[in-house]
Amino acid sequence: MTPTLSVRRLAWAGVEIRLGDTRLLIDPLENVAPLAPVMGPPHRPVDPVDTPPGTHALITHLHPDHYDHDLIARIAATGTIGCHTPSAAALHEVGITPVAQDLGQSRRIGELTVIPVTSLDWRGNDCDQVAWVVEGAGRRVIHCGDTQWHGSWWQIARDHGPFDVAFVPVNGVIAHFEGYAANVP
Repeated sequence: MTPTLSVRRLAWAGVEIRLGDTRLLIDPLENVAPLAPVMGPPHRPVDPVDTPPGTHALITHLHPDHYDHDLIARIAATGTIGCHTPSAAALHEVGITPVAQDLGQSRRIGELTVIPVTSLDWRGNDCDQVAWVVEGAGRRVIHCGDTQWHGSWWQIARDHGPFDVAFVPVNGVIAHFEGYAANVP
């Protein structure tokens, strides 16, 4: 019997992907305290994330709504933490040893293959952000982190599509940062 790929939404941008004995979390989040000054309290409760041995994680970028340091450190104790190569040094500085990947570089995590692809946030900052393509059991999932529309979508679709499931930001910019403003018509 072929194992089934299962996907479950977690809090905020978090996603859990399972295939057989392989459990992968992308941008898991428990600690919302750093977000309160920028976005206020969450609209829904944020549940604790179960992290049994062998849980692995991928990080799209190091903003506190996608990177929960304490949770990632807990996962790193028994699993791997994947990141885009430019983010690796910052993780090393805080005691996390990541598996760094360049854009387009594939890696196996148990029964899954993970590949970082281009991402671009609302400020035009793409140097440290990625979307993740996850493949397994004949299925493809893309988790886009904070990306907005950019010119690399066509290449991502040609290289890695079609996708069975796509997790994309849909709410638009709701935060206010000094020196940045969302374009509001």
